[in-house]
Parts: sequence; structure tokens; C-alpha cells
Amino acid sequence: MDQERPEQPTRLSRREARDGHFVLELPISKQFSPIQIDSLQEFLSLVRSYGPQGGGTRVGGRAYVKDRFFSAQRRGGTEKKRLTQAGNAIASARHWGLLDEADNLTQLGEAAAAAANDGLAAEIMVKNFLRHLGGSQSVKTIFDLIHPNDGIAPAKTILAAELHQARIYENRDGTDHSAVLGWLSQPGVDVAKRLSRSRWLLNERRFAELAGVTLEQVDAVARRDPVQLALLVELARTSSGKSDAGAMQRVLAIRRDLKIDVPGFRRKYLEPLERDGLIQLTGRGAVGATTFSITPLGRQEAVVDLISRFDIDGTLHYQQTDLLRPTREIVADLSLSKQANPNLRGIALEHFALRILSWIGLTDVRWRVRPNRAEEIDGTAHSTAPSFALWQVQAKNTAKLDADDAAKEIGLAVANGATVVMLITTGDFTRAARSVIDRAERRSALTVTCIDGGDVDMIADDPAALRELLARESSRAQQRREL
Repeated sequence: MDQERPEQPTRLSRREARDGHFVLELPISKQFSPIQIDSLQEFLSLVRSYGPQGGGTRVGGRAYVKDRFFSAQRRGGTEKKRLTQAGNAIASARHWGLLDEADNLTQLGEAAAAAANDGLAAEIMVKNFLRHLGGSQSVKTIFDLIHPNDGIAPAKTILAAELHQARIYENRDGTDHSAVLGWLSQPGVDVAKRLSRSRWLLNERRFAELAGVTLEQVDAVARRDPVQLALLVELARTSSGKSDAGAMQRVLAIRRDLKIDVPGFRRKYLEPLERDGLIQLTGRGAVGATTFSITPLGRQEAVVDLISRFDIDGTLHYQQTDLLRPTREIVADLSLSKQANPNLRGIALEHFALRILSWIGLTDVRWRVRPNRAEEIDGTAHSTAPSFALWQVQAKNTAKLDADDAAKEIGLAVANGATVVMLITTGDFTRAARSVIDRAERRSALTVTCIDGGDVDMIADDPAALRELLARESSRAQQRREL
């Protein structure tokens, strides 16, 4: 089996997975399998009723889970051990997206709890895993490893080691993939079928139904390298769905995490995409550059990549239209003269900030809750190239970004351990704000990247201009430190 995987960034919860440069990871599943949690809905109901969401405590919720699923009659060991097992199950449910960090049910958890029966609840959870947690690629890899041996799975630790070689992380004891197979084979889910103690069969039709992609499409995504994926995304964002090699190279050059083979651009990136039906080569442009357009299948793959980088767990609820909307349209909606609704202007500001982060190659975006109708957005994002870094981001659709705004974000950056602050305004930075920024850069290791209204207009006209703007800000920060 081809062990290569795309280098697309993915949110990895475990430090071992991040440090080991894994591409995907299975959800942590300690004490969270259908054998241990024989009623998913009862489990969620207990956590909701007796945990913080129901006015109780996390310890209280854990105690009720222990009594129902890890009682002395069902499990051996001490009371303390059984309570630990219940805590493990609750923690694992967070990794499956059912609970938030405070042990409240997420939207996914509420949907599962409200399902007509446990089978439908498990289907809701598995569908989210396949679509938003890298599950489609992980499950196909598991069955690719099982299939050559007549469907017989190797020992758990051996399969776990083989998944590691495929750059998919799980516990080395194999508990995570064992739980995944258990949930896949639950009645009502039926993605996998257990034929005997160790023999498994994948239901390809049911897989495609819940994952939203066929096994062949998963293979196509696995063959993509980061430049091909970035190319599809930028092509899908153009209003016409068309571009040429020269223009595309200028846009992709913004991404510091990409290594682009310019001489081999057509052979290495364009021709493989055309062979897989994702783009059509249409000839030569006015200056001789290869021209091409995106196909519906290519547009679909671009959305899959964007979701994997910015909304892998479904918490941001971005739609295809949000992720692929042309930048000019987004910037137009920032104008009071063109968009009268302040809430829609606020949404456009979020989409513009997300577009900037996407071009830079950042991932794992987390926005703070935007007050209703407010035209500002604050949050964090991660950079993985040239090294890991936390970015603090603020964007304001106002005439002025003042000293208080700059000081607040710089203070949050210090508290959060961020190394870069990005401030975006559709207006201007006040002199006092510039003074705060200059002092922070002279006295700390922070780099503050400032984008004003003129820069926003420039980016709307030519996204590739962002590269020069970032270089300008980097040079300015360096000069401040040398003073």
C-alpha cells in the first residue's frame, strides 16, 4: 500500500502526534467503545444531567457514569479505578466531538442525545468522525491494512504500529482503532461488519453515504501534495474558476509552508490534477503561461481541504460559499455604502480575516464569540512553518484602530504565549496605536503585523500583494529591534 499522505495541516490533540509530525490521529478512545458504553444516549444524558450543564459538577457527572457503566458488578478493581475509567470515557467523548472542554454537550452531542435511538446516535457521531475528524482517510487506511490478509486484522499493537507508519497516530496498544471499528460496526451505523473474531468487512456503499466521499475519492485526496491542494483552493476562489501558471505561482508564493517547483509547475502540479479530473488545461495565455480551469470535482476537493484546515471539528460551521467566496465580494461587503446590515459586515470581516490566515498557511483558527452585529473579530491561529507559532489576530471594520485596541491584543498575546500579533483594520492606525506597537516590538520578541484599509484594497485587487505586505511588516519589526 502507498504509505504517502498529504502534508496538509490537521489539528492534532496529542503532543506525541504533533512532535512526531503525524498527519492524522484517531480520537482518543480509552474506555469509550460500544462494549463499555453500551448506550451512547444514556451516557450523554448522564453527563448532561449530573455534570456542569445540569447544574452539577464534573466529578458528579463522572460518578453517575461510573455507577451506570463501570459499576462493581460490571467491572473489577477499586472504586477509584472505576471512577478513573468513567473519567477516561468522558475525556474520550470530547475527542469524538460530543462534549466541550467544560463537559457540556456540543451541538453534535445534543443531536446524538436527541436521536430516535442509540443506532441513530452512533450514526451521527460516526458521520462527524468520517467527515470532520479525518475519519474517511483513517478508516480507508485501516481496511487497506486489513484487506491483504483476507480481511483478518493483525494483532492490535501490530496494526497500531502500521498506522504509525502511515502517519496516523493512535495509542500504541491499539485501543483507539479497536473502538473505531466497534463504533463503525454498530447496528444503525453498519459501515463495517465483523465476520469473525478478527475478520472485518468494509461496507463501501454505507461508507460513501456517511463519509460523503467514495473510497476512490479518498485515494485521490491522499495523492495530493500541499501545492496541488493550495492550487485547487485558490482556483476555486476565483470568480471565473480560471487562472494561469504565472498568476497562480504569485498567489501561492505567499504560503511560507509551501515549496513550489516553478520549472516543474505544469508537470508536477497541473498535469496530475488534470489526469484526476480536477482541472482542465485550456491552452496558453497572452504571455505564454499555461491556462487552466477547475472542474466540479476539483471544487469539491478544495472544500475538503479547507474544512480539514479550518473547520475540522465542525465548530465554526463554515459553508462552501463562505470558504470559496471571491475576495472582491468579501471586501465589498465591508463597505457601509454597499452593505447596510452591520451583522453581515461583521461576517464579511471574519471571512476576510480567515482568507488572510489561509493565504499565510495558518490553521486551527479559534475565534472569540463576536458580539451580535459587532464589526470586529478576535481569535488565534497556528503556524507550522518555518516552525510552530501561535498568532493572535484582531480585525476591525472601523475608521480608526486606536491604542487601546493594540494594547489589548498585545496583552492577550503575552498571556497566551503568542509570538505574532496580526492587526487588521479597514481604516487607519492612529498615531497612538503605532506608538504602542513600536514599544512592544522594541521591548519584546513579539512581531506585530499591521494591515490597514489601503492594504485591504490592495489585497482585494491582487491577493499576491500580501507577500510584499508581510515582508514590509517583518522588515519594520526588525528595524524597531535594532533601534
